[in-house]
Amino acid sequence: MEERRFRTLGVLDKMRHFRLPPVPYLQVVVCRLILGADFKYPKRTHITLEGLENLESDEPMILAMNHTDRFNYMPFMWELDQRGYPPVAPWVKGKYYQNRWLSEFLCWACCIPVPSRGFLLTLDWLARTGRQPDKTEYRQLRLLGDGEWSNQDQLETSVQEYLAAAPGGSPEAFFEEFQRHFEGLTGEVVRINREAMEMGYRPLIFPQGTRSRPLTRGFSGIVQMALHMKVRIVPVGVSGSDDCYPGDNPFSKGGRVHYSIGKPFDPSADPEAPSDFIPLTIKASRDHGETFERLTDELMGRINELLPPEYQFAEEQTVSDQGAERFI
Repeated sequence: MEERRFRTLGVLDKMRHFRLPPVPYLQVVVCRLILGADFKYPKRTHITLEGLENLESDEPMILAMNHTDRFNYMPFMWELDQRGYPPVAPWVKGKYYQNRWLSEFLCWACCIPVPSRGFLLTLDWLARTGRQPDKTEYRQLRLLGDGEWSNQDQLETSVQEYLAAAPGGSPEAFFEEFQRHFEGLTGEVVRINREAMEMGYRPLIFPQGTRSRPLTRGFSGIVQMALHMKVRIVPVGVSGSDDCYPGDNPFSKGGRVHYSIGKPFDPSADPEAPSDFIPLTIKASRDHGETFERLTDELMGRINELLPPEYQFAEEQTVSDQGAERFI
């Protein structure tokens, strides 16, 4: 019976026990001692903010920022702390919470873990096979997890073997089991974000889901969360941080970073916006996917207007064929 359970139940257990600190002590220490010194010495980082009046409201809100590099939120977080604004709670990928010590640090640094479907499928596959899936295997896993693959005989042999040992055992039953498992996780993500806003945090989300200097299309999770929470989204465009943080080094090389903060966007004002749904679930995407995508495109368009030309949407955007390696 144990073999038929998802090997990612530990992720669900971690999410159930996850609590943000009521006071962001570590974030304050990082901002005032580490980032403050980093931005001033030895190579100065000049940070400018435009549109701060759009953050003046005391109402709960979600911040949406383009994602040019791994650390582009840190100068923003530091500036907000210096000016006395509420603390931010950035969304981070679930994989960063697999390491015990890193997960403790991120929790105390007020970062919210958001495990994706691809991450959970990859983790379960890795636990059963001892290796990460190749791109073909991963594509088929995603289709199984999304309930979009019904012909078991056309699966790769390795995926058929995985499916035979996984919960459900058939494409249809696997989808039902995975959907139930994933909805348990998304329920915890919703709880954590609700608690964060009740404590005065402002969730900071990167709708692109990946790093890119030119803006790319966003995923609809942020719109779903805002509609469910009945809050507005404040778009933020950042430029210059990718020159300060060209790699994995969290210390700035120095330079200029500019943040342009736009007017709040209220997705619930759209006449077709749904209100009665569970966010981030497969069912929500199936029932309201077109509306979610349209509202997300509108949000990304607002971010685009806040960016200089070299950071705006590329004339031709291609969907990258990403595999499972980004989850490991």
